[in-house]
Amino acid sequence: MFLWTALIALPWWVMTLWGAYTIYFICRAWYIWQQTTDDGLKEGYKYVFLGHKPKYLRLHHILRMIIDIPPALLGLLFPLIRAIFRMKIYEFKQPEKVEKTNGQG
Repeated sequence: MFLWTALIALPWWVMTLWGAYTIYFICRAWYIWQQTTDDGLKEGYKYVFLGHKPKYLRLHHILRMIIDIPPALLGLLFPLIRAIFRMKIYEFKQPEKVEKTNGQG
């Protein structure tokens, strides 16, 4: 309840920024997870943060790395989250069919 009250108390432009970062966060975490799944952890992170065949490390790469720390952590947790949601909680048993006989043996 406190978080909702604090969010509503923010000015409209700050709420817009939080909404935009939330969308960015989810998309970026998904992208990081896809790249690390396809290329491996080291090459995937290198591609996500520096691009294809990087020649230079620039300021925008460092800023992107800092902003992407939370999505990167979540991108690594996606396989764990997927496994948790796929866990079987309960398995419904199918009733056994009893064959009826007509008395003719």
